Amino acid sequence: MRFLFVILLICIGIPEIYGQDKPLKSNNGLKQHYLEEIEVQYRKDITQLKSSNDPLKDDLKKIYKIRWMANVNRTEAGYYVFDYKWLHYLDLIQEEISKKNMHYDMSNIKVVLGRYNIANAFSVGDGTIVLDIGLLPHLENEDQLAFILCHEFSHVLLNHWKKTIDNKLRSYNSSIFRNKLSKIKETDYYQVTKLKALIKENLYAERELSRDMETEADSLGMQLFLNTKYASKQAARCMLVLDSVQHSRFFYQPIDVFKALHSPRVQIPKETFIDPVDESESFLNNDSLMSHPMNMMRHEALSRFEKKSKYHNDKIRTASDEFEELRRISRNEVTESLLTSENYDKALLYSLRKLALNPEDKKMGAAATLSLYRLYEARKNHNVSYYASPPHETNDTSYAQLTNYIYAVRFSQMLDDLTAYCNKYYNLDPENEDLLYCMIMVAKANNDFDSYRKFRSRYFEKFDKGKYSNLIPKQ
Repeated sequence: MRFLFVILLICIGIPEIYGQDKPLKSNNGLKQHYLEEIEVQYRKDITQLKSSNDPLKDDLKKIYKIRWMANVNRTEAGYYVFDYKWLHYLDLIQEEISKKNMHYDMSNIKVVLGRYNIANAFSVGDGTIVLDIGLLPHLENEDQLAFILCHEFSHVLLNHWKKTIDNKLRSYNSSIFRNKLSKIKETDYYQVTKLKALIKENLYAERELSRDMETEADSLGMQLFLNTKYASKQAARCMLVLDSVQHSRFFYQPIDVFKALHSPRVQIPKETFIDPVDESESFLNNDSLMSHPMNMMRHEALSRFEKKSKYHNDKIRTASDEFEELRRISRNEVTESLLTSENYDKALLYSLRKLALNPEDKKMGAAATLSLYRLYEARKNHNVSYYASPPHETNDTSYAQLTNYIYAVRFSQMLDDLTAYCNKYYNLDPENEDLLYCMIMVAKANNDFDSYRKFRSRYFEKFDKGKYSNLIPKQ
């Protein structure tokens, strides 16, 4: 199955492979092929369960279906990016790993790029490894990327997803758990306290198992990695890099939000702020909740492993122009990632900061306009807290200004600001689908029905089956 995927990559992608820093773009053919692959895997898993004597197989069938449908939904929602150039690049790294470790069957493993701006990679459980683009700007070289893939491949090879699900099902269906639950129901007092203690006990056990599995994946991943061409010391170095990751690194540059939006200043009184939860009063211990061992401990363990291995090398790193290009592209994809994950507050703040450096940046102008429209829409629908944190004195200056604007500016003022942004950036980029959609919806909000009909007609002429076709009212 993976062989067919590779052939499709090559046939579709060769003309574009040597382009320069092009934005990530999904190919529908690769996407459809991936959907077919995961459905075949789902049917295969269900067939195997039918012939199984596992007493929990009915529960497992339901969970397998949930996993499959969740993966389909993520794919259809654009969470995965099927860019043939970069899937081809990742496939070459996978090929290096699998060819140097032929005693392990990796033919069922598929690596895809995830849209989220999070420093993360994970195994879905059906052979899919998701590499979120938010991880790539933090990595220093292709060697570190290769080790992360070796680690995630190990989760698949060790069947960790299935073991995790089995453990949960057996734990909550066990006679021990049921007896404890029955005794809690029979007590007259402190039922909630006792139930919390039972939940804590099970949760801690699950997280301990998760940490053990991460250690196993590090160990096998290191073995896979040492057999490859990559610099052996970069596996341990990767843990130091991950330990230093700060998710807010893209948002450091201060900016005056009110000035950027040409809006009057507003300030929510501090006495109305909601106090954050005091973690010291939590009944859960944060260390016991960790799903992964601490990165510094992993760094030390991998360093010892590498020094003792006869396969370690003195190579510093692997030079790769493709890796450097992918890092640059990933950094440029921040706003798209934030919009995809519906982090409209951070998308607006990031794009405003970019526009402060270059007010004519069409991409950032479109992102700021769409983010502002989404937040305006959230205010109108009374669900703004879903997309932006409430104001609090612990927020940094720029984000504090943003939250004050989102929550306290007059609704009519917000519409005026949105209208100004729409007009400015649509005139700069009239072919942009996001901006044209915003022009339609803002014209409707302003009761400008002549403009509404004009822009609506223009949209369906240009984007007959566009991503907003089902969201635009008929009148």
